Amino acid sequence: MSNWKEYTLEELCDFQNGFAFKNSDYVDSSENTNEVFRMGYINRGGGFKEDTTPVFVPQNYPKNLDKFILKLNDITIAMTDMKNSMALLGYCARISHNNRFVLNQRVGRIRVVKNDILDPIYLYYYLNSSKQIDYLRANANSGVQVNLSTDTIKKSILKVPNIEKQREIASETLEIYAPLAHRLGISSVKWELEDTSLRYLHPAQYFSIVGMMKQKRSAREESIKEACESITSLLGEHNIKAQVNGRPKHIYSIYKKMVKQNKTFDQIYDLLAVRVLVDSVADCYATLGLVNNLWVPIPGRIKDYIAMPKPNMYQSLHTTVIAPDGQTLEVQIRTYEMHEIAEKGIAAHWAYKEGKKVNKDNNFYEKLNWFQKIAENDETEATAESFMESLKVDLLSDKIYVFTPNSDIIELPKGSCIVDFAYAIHSEVGNKMIGATVNDKIEAFDYKLSTGEICDIRTSKNSTGPKRSWLDIARSSQTKSKIKAFFKKAAREENLIKGEILLKDEIKANNFDIDEVLTQENIEIALNRYKFATLEELYVSIGYGGISANKVFARLTEKIRKEKQTQEKLEKLVNAEEEKKIVTETGVYVKGVDNILVRLSKCCQPIPGDDIVGFITKGRGVTVHRSNCPNLSEEDKARLLDVEWVQSLNARRYSVTLQLHAFDRELLLQNILLTLSESRVEIKKLHSEAKSDKTSVTTIGIYVKNVSECDFMIKKLRQIPDVYSVERIVK
Repeated sequence: MSNWKEYTLEELCDFQNGFAFKNSDYVDSSENTNEVFRMGYINRGGGFKEDTTPVFVPQNYPKNLDKFILKLNDITIAMTDMKNSMALLGYCARISHNNRFVLNQRVGRIRVVKNDILDPIYLYYYLNSSKQIDYLRANANSGVQVNLSTDTIKKSILKVPNIEKQREIASETLEIYAPLAHRLGISSVKWELEDTSLRYLHPAQYFSIVGMMKQKRSAREESIKEACESITSLLGEHNIKAQVNGRPKHIYSIYKKMVKQNKTFDQIYDLLAVRVLVDSVADCYATLGLVNNLWVPIPGRIKDYIAMPKPNMYQSLHTTVIAPDGQTLEVQIRTYEMHEIAEKGIAAHWAYKEGKKVNKDNNFYEKLNWFQKIAENDETEATAESFMESLKVDLLSDKIYVFTPNSDIIELPKGSCIVDFAYAIHSEVGNKMIGATVNDKIEAFDYKLSTGEICDIRTSKNSTGPKRSWLDIARSSQTKSKIKAFFKKAAREENLIKGEILLKDEIKANNFDIDEVLTQENIEIALNRYKFATLEELYVSIGYGGISANKVFARLTEKIRKEKQTQEKLEKLVNAEEEKKIVTETGVYVKGVDNILVRLSKCCQPIPGDDIVGFITKGRGVTVHRSNCPNLSEEDKARLLDVEWVQSLNARRYSVTLQLHAFDRELLLQNILLTLSESRVEIKKLHSEAKSDKTSVTTIGIYVKNVSECDFMIKKLRQIPDVYSVERIVK
């Protein structure tokens, strides 16, 4: 955190207090009203919620309310509360609507103005942190009604890291470290990593779930208490010693079910959960029977991870039942040893067995082979990118479990096909495979397997080996590595020739000279990057598909392309310097002529970006017109000169005239003026005329920098409701 910087809130943000509306100001909702943002829109614990009793004020309110209109990503803060409750004071909500709300008194608005330093989403999370809330409440004015002063909020200290790096770390945590913790069975670490990462990546969803959980906490805690007492009493009657307690549901798992399974908060069954710890496996199954007899079990929600443990050695019985109060309740049943391994990971197995002789042929060691297999990936794939890909696909992705005819279980990444299954058994099984059946039915090699299926691989000594097309259908990186290893060994000479041709064709296709690219220096760079001893080995790898010719080409030409880019930049700088030398008052240069009077035509009003010509005016120098100006006749062509746009003195702005045709409605002119004002355009003149056919013609004179800015304004004006057309006109 050494690179985290401290700022006061007022250094990075603009703060605005709300407007003191009166009850007499409120009107019924209509198209021409703004919703008043009051304290009721802020959740306890932070976050936005819809007010059940919204109030509205007219958009044409007698006082100008522009500075009180809330914009997207504005943050609102509760500035008052009752001392005996302190439920809302200091908590914030983030605005996800533009121009919907107008800010009420005792609610503050925080708007980030230094966007290059502070991200609004990060700020929202930071302001709702317990540390910040404690600071604000400690510095609030005391009394029956507690208030936050503007100065207290502005002087809040913000610790700001590099936001992009922060998001990168959070994303990495979710993709790698949290799944790895899960794979190792360290559930407590996994939950903490996932929940913390969710705060950074999706703070709005995080705090929304927190809010929903808090709303139902008291009822949930009471239900869990009653369930624990019922189970304890029941087991005591049957002489089963047990430890029964409630199990909290972590936030990321709720988020994952809501988003990925498209479930609502109320559809998640295991929000209420109880964990039962007993002495033996027999007690586990006895407890399961008693619980399912006590309450109604939900079909399909009974899971036996004792008979079939997870790859991380997790063991437990799960059942979801309907309690007497109508709530769904998940009950987990396991032994104390199972619980220790579930909480602290596979390393806890050693701790639990300390002092006992452990058989090295034990199934435990087999369960650890998954990591060794990743670490011992084929040397042809020994790059950081390939290792991370192997980790994500083979180790951290969702799994399926497929049976051999001998009832052995083969674990595979979800989406695996028959080819993956064959190579997971043994490399030679895959290399000699000629066919396969799934559940006694012949299937193609690209058939995607599912958990519980029985797959039987047919092999032949006369098989010529795998097909290159298998690389396209295989899911597991280990499978692909084994197939590539076969081709590498079986067809080295063929791959050598093929790889050289592929690389040289790639060089030619990108318009590079082969001799210029394949220098000793460039070859050494590529060999070091991809860990090859010789150029021949590199060709072989390209030939069998271990590495793409495109990637090698990019590495070989890295230095050449950097030199070319540097040269191009220098040329641009030189050209730019040459262009800067020419500066005129009008921003127009008459080619080949210096010290001549130049003025811009008032009829077509040329601006930078327009195609222009110079017209020699007797006694008045050169008048600049747009090339398509209708006021230039054929006989004028003899008096035309070549001119060009250059840099102007004092960052000059240019006058243009726009004509707007629209339906003649109320507030049309106000909408036009508001659009121009929001775009910070200087208005020269504005004239509007109503027609007998319920239309209006509005002529607008504005100042712009260039054609791009003019086109932007035309586009913005066309977006106003009931506007038919906006055109730039010639006088």
